[in-house]
Amino acid sequence: MSKHLAICCDLDDCVFSFLGPFLDTFNEYTGKYVSLSELRNYEFDREMSIFLHEEEDRGLYLNLPLEHGAITFLNRVFSYNIRIFFVTARPEVYERDTRIALARNGVPFDKLIFSKSKADVINHLKSKYDVISFIDDRFATVQDVYMKCALPTVFLIDKPHNQNYVLDNTDIVRVKYIMDIWNILIGNLK
Repeated sequence: MSKHLAICCDLDDCVFSFLGPFLDTFNEYTGKYVSLSELRNYEFDREMSIFLHEEEDRGLYLNLPLEHGAITFLNRVFSYNIRIFFVTARPEVYERDTRIALARNGVPFDKLIFSKSKADVINHLKSKYDVISFIDDRFATVQDVYMKCALPTVFLIDKPHNQNYVLDNTDIVRVKYIMDIWNILIGNLK
């Protein structure tokens, strides 16, 4: 019996816009101006980290806007009977807020997994599913998954915070929007 096809995808800055709205709130609250291009791979200073935890407790994850094309992409994946596993590094204490936001926005998915070790999660899922791709915006995470998981394709969503990283491997594909993945994904299935 063949395994069900599946994709694994991060939430923040892949499905939901995160850094932009967070920085807007941080800048407004503190009177500072930190731009997206100043951040590298989610490296927050102490003040910003404290502010993030305060915002998380105030419901940050409930009202994040969707990324361009995310719903269209996920609906297409779902319509092909490909399982969608969201693997997020968000603290698990915010599972309720995350599930509410997914439901409010009509985001299709099969499972929500909280883990900082995405490669371990994916390797575990591979025992039950044919995981065909992984999508994330963090360069270090994409590299880790590529090295440890042997997936057909790993995608890096192009964001200001990952511009300083050069992809030297053709199996890691940088895309501007999540919707750009659709043609590549379907092409790989043929």
